[in-house]
Amino acid sequence: MDPSIYIKPSQQLRTLIESIENPPKNIRATLNEPDATLTPRDLKWIKEKLSQAEKRCLYSALAGSELTLPTPIFPERNPDLEKRCQKLRMQQTEREYRHMTRNIRESDTKEKPLSMQFKELNGVIITLVQLLVSVVASFMFGYLAPYYLYGKSETGPRIIFGTLMAFFVGVADLYFVIRENLDLDGIKLPNKTD
Repeated sequence: MDPSIYIKPSQQLRTLIESIENPPKNIRATLNEPDATLTPRDLKWIKEKLSQAEKRCLYSALAGSELTLPTPIFPERNPDLEKRCQKLRMQQTEREYRHMTRNIRESDTKEKPLSMQFKELNGVIITLVQLLVSVVASFMFGYLAPYYLYGKSETGPRIIFGTLMAFFVGVADLYFVIRENLDLDGIKLPNKTD
């Protein structure tokens, strides 16, 4: 890699160089050749030779010039390494695809045995019964708690309180059921503690 910085002078910079008496050969070449470039060392020499008034013009002349920065030259990659990387990328892509379509492929390719289907059905029935029992129990608690605590026998407020209790418990229970089903499907929800 060539670490040098090159400056292609603007027309204004070329006129400043023309005003200098006896410039070196490499700086004189920039006047004749349109693609000639200067180095920072050349610019330093030019700045030293300019008068105070011309130095003020130097900065605007530099603003119109082109700056060429060094670019690294990367070595060519080993073909064996490139083949291996391609193979590993393909394997990783295949693994991710299989993970995403895991539950679809299993259900499409073969039918599950009857015992497995009953086990899944039992899990769903147990979840529904648990949800129903918790909602009914929370309604009963909300309905009977005001009677046992305060001795109030009006049924209107007791029904409202019982319904509210059953609603909140049902929503909370549904949240955990949905979260568990998403986890079984392979969808990970972020934890708030992470």
